Amino acid sequence: MNEIYKQLELLNEVVKRSLSLEEVSTSKNLIFFIRRSLYQMGLYPEWHESEILVEAYMRIRQQIMAGKEIQNLPAYLARVSQFIVLEKRRQRKRNYGIRQKLTHPDEAATDLPDDSYTEGIDQEVVHSLWKSFDSLPERDRQILTLRIVKGYSWKEVACCFVESKIEPRFSDSLIPKLRTQGKRALEKLRKGMLSVNS
Repeated sequence: MNEIYKQLELLNEVVKRSLSLEEVSTSKNLIFFIRRSLYQMGLYPEWHESEILVEAYMRIRQQIMAGKEIQNLPAYLARVSQFIVLEKRRQRKRNYGIRQKLTHPDEAATDLPDDSYTEGIDQEVVHSLWKSFDSLPERDRQILTLRIVKGYSWKEVACCFVESKIEPRFSDSLIPKLRTQGKRALEKLRKGMLSVNS
């Protein structure tokens, strides 16, 4: 319990420094980092850096209360903040797509083919694809779902794995590692489909 209290105190201190007018070194860089990320994603001034920082604080606080030990709080805070910014961008893209469909239903309808979307699709191929996918290890399925189904970048996939505690921490080697595993998972999926169909 003492360790949790220490971590919470340190987290409070880092966030307090970040939000104060007399920002110092790491904390100042953190605010600038979040602001730059928001600008790069086209989310500023829709979202303010302090809102992202507070949301990151709440998430990390919950993790600490659950017993997670964080070695470098400023760096971890920066990673979680960046992950939140990426989430906000995806959410805005989703909302934009929904608004387009609601405000221009005729245009959305013309994008769709006249025939049913299932026409011409061999149901046996779909079945063998699912069978092959289900036979993959859980980690491979998660990588393919995040990368191919949800369309996440490899960096976003890495952040998801760290957030879900599948990976202990974010590192420079994690992204290429996941990319390689994703390539192997696709190869397994292809071989699995061939073995089902043969």
